[in-house]
Amino acid sequence: PMVDKALQGVYPPGSTWKMIVAAAVLGSKTWTTETSVVCNGYHQVGRRAFKCWNKRGHGRVALHEALRGSCDVYFYRAGLAMGIDEVSRYASMFGMGEPTGVGINSESGGLNPSTDWKKRRYGERGGSWTGGDTASAVIGQGYTLATPMQMLQMTATLANGGLVYQPQLVDRAIAADGTTIWRGEPRVRKRVDLAPEHFEAIRSGMFAVVEEAGGTAHRQQLKTLAYAGKTGTAQVVRLGASNKKQFRDHAWFVAFAPYDQPEVAVVV
Repeated sequence: PMVDKALQGVYPPGSTWKMIVAAAVLGSKTWTTETSVVCNGYHQVGRRAFKCWNKRGHGRVALHEALRGSCDVYFYRAGLAMGIDEVSRYASMFGMGEPTGVGINSESGGLNPSTDWKKRRYGERGGSWTGGDTASAVIGQGYTLATPMQMLQMTATLANGGLVYQPQLVDRAIAADGTTIWRGEPRVRKRVDLAPEHFEAIRSGMFAVVEEAGGTAHRQQLKTLAYAGKTGTAQVVRLGASNKKQFRDHAWFVAFAPYDQPEVAVVV
């Protein structure tokens, strides 16, 4: 109870990480928004079949449909097509792997894995990056870890078109006579190198998550407010046959609103 989970808790972000992978595959020009794959419910990597959460598969999907339905197979294949280092490079642009700089408590930086990181961590003998490592990492599992504050920063960055702001807790200080004696000015820490049309494609996919049939958060649609979001589920451990309570998954939701003129970003 004494751990500040928003800043110090590191968790696998699950499918909320997929927007970063989308940015990487578009920004690196590995794929376009129209590149499609067929999801039959799994993708074979070496000897292991990496499953999609939808066991029946999503059929043929491009980026929009892949975000809307959170198709794992699309992102497995996207990650393998460009490689983990390209994903890691874009994740770094979004501020992953380092503290956000909010300025309180001992903030964690999470973990933005790469081939070099694994070599440093496990040495030359055990540090070879594998295709299976990539498949796990690009759906926000495996070695990938993030704090809720980092995922909030990422969501706000998508909403505003690529500016990574340092989070602030205090807007201004007002004296007894009502005058403003200090105001916190916005500070841009990073910029994401991604074309405006690619940001819009990712935001459109997040809008479909909530607003379109087949979206994983369609039941959370609000009649009075159009907003964009993304669900995420990450296994703590592999579930056994008993499906015991302590093995329940981490559940995530990130969102920004209103969709057309974003003012608020949220992470749960």
